[in-house]
Amino acid sequence: MAGAGLYDSVLGVSVNDSAEAIRRVWASLWTRRATMSRRQAGVPHNEIRMAVLIQMMVDPELSFIIHSADVATRRRDSAQMELAVGLGETLASAAQPGTPYRMRCKYGSGVCTVSAYASYSMALQAEPNRGVRERRLDYSKIPLSRDITLAPALGARLAEIARSIEDAQGEPQDIEGAIKDGTVFIVQSRPQQGLT
Repeated sequence: MAGAGLYDSVLGVSVNDSAEAIRRVWASLWTRRATMSRRQAGVPHNEIRMAVLIQMMVDPELSFIIHSADVATRRRDSAQMELAVGLGETLASAAQPGTPYRMRCKYGSGVCTVSAYASYSMALQAEPNRGVRERRLDYSKIPLSRDITLAPALGARLAEIARSIEDAQGEPQDIEGAIKDGTVFIVQSRPQQGLT
């Protein structure tokens, strides 16, 4: 059981507000959704433990989720990825209507096909010490939508990263990350469900 998206994340927290944010994350262990998911997976409530990860807030141009193996076919010869403008909460929570950028990239050849261009009307952005705000998107100003050469090149780069993480972990991975000023930040990686 990966528990992806099951527990709360709190974004844009100042040092002074960190104790309350930690309490909120711990409390999410006992939401109805979390307890029902654990019960369905056969995880006894008296055996659960939670750690809270605190990390630097990156306010990215793009966020992504990569599956290092094909979700539908289970083949391990390509990576599938979804990207959204702004913070990854748009992708991870699925609370915002719209479609992310979707790509599939073959390992080795670097051939990358784009199956969808993003259509979210809003992006989430970090507000230092004030949480998160929504920003209306104008895709005519988003480089990934304006230049058709950028998506395949970025997809090939992310596929290389996915393959190296999968190789290091020894099994297919579900990877989340962000891109800011050309730097790729890996936020988390866990075993891809249903393949191991």
